[in-house]
Amino acid sequence: LLAGPPPALPDLALTTLDGAPASPMAQHGRPVVMNLWATWCPPCRREMPALTRVAASHPEVAFLLVNQGEDAAPVRDYLAREQMQIVRAGRVLTPGPAAIAELANGAAELRQRPGAKNALGRVKFLFPNPYDVYMHDTPARELFTRARRDFSHGCIRLGDAAAMAHWVLGGEGLAPERIDALLAATEQTIVPLRRPITVVIAYATAVARADETIAFYDDVYGHDLELEQALAARRRPRY
Repeated sequence: LLAGPPPALPDLALTTLDGAPASPMAQHGRPVVMNLWATWCPPCRREMPALTRVAASHPEVAFLLVNQGEDAAPVRDYLAREQMQIVRAGRVLTPGPAAIAELANGAAELRQRPGAKNALGRVKFLFPNPYDVYMHDTPARELFTRARRDFSHGCIRLGDAAAMAHWVLGGEGLAPERIDALLAATEQTIVPLRRPITVVIAYATAVARADETIAFYDDVYGHDLELEQALAARRRPRY
């Protein structure tokens, strides 16, 4: 939380992919998230699809994706390769100066097409919660080999999303071949569940293992401090 007035937007001299001038000041009066990225930056490439997903969920916020000095050609190639679309009010715009201008002024947004390139993989599982958190597949399979895996922006990557889809949709009566067809599709299909499934998410930084040892993990969300404070309050003497 800011103690005083919010800082002013920087008056940067920016241009769109078509060379038209653009300024962050055009977003004055609304919340702004500015992301500096480059096609040669692996973390940036992971964040771009995630930011487009968050932007779609929060139309009241302007997301400015500012490239770090690359020419327009490699940026266009990246957007095409990653199957990004420029969308306004649910309608896909033809790439060109007009669409780029709408993207620059916040009227349009970037969206990644379904398919193998999509940052959410082939399927996502939505469930009611106030944090816009859901479970999803991922094309970045190599991240599961790492000991620390907090790479998502709050959502939960699944190690075997296809198996989860078969378990969930099989319970709805869908045949395995129908589920495989949905997973292979390049157009979005929404399947509402007739029978709700309870979702419980547990967060722990100390876990007792089967070999009678305890594994300790970093408290990446800072919840342990809240727990320590709550326990300390209970231990205080009462008079």
